[in-house]
Amino acid sequence: MYVCLCGGVTDNEIKEQVELGAESVSDLQKTLPIGLCCGTCDVVAEQFIKSFLPGAKDISYAA
Repeated sequence: MYVCLCGGVTDNEIKEQVELGAESVSDLQKTLPIGLCCGTCDVVAEQFIKSFLPGAKDISYAA
């Protein structure tokens, strides 16, 4: 699923970066073009980061 349409960033790419140590949108921005254009993806990206961190509880997303 695309999280950032402007940068073409998917949830799988975010998950990969979390597995490599990313813990914030700022961390993601070091390797992915996320939140750099319109910024509307920042909140959703942060939710995905939290859901992918070890020990995170499942988060439901509205479509």
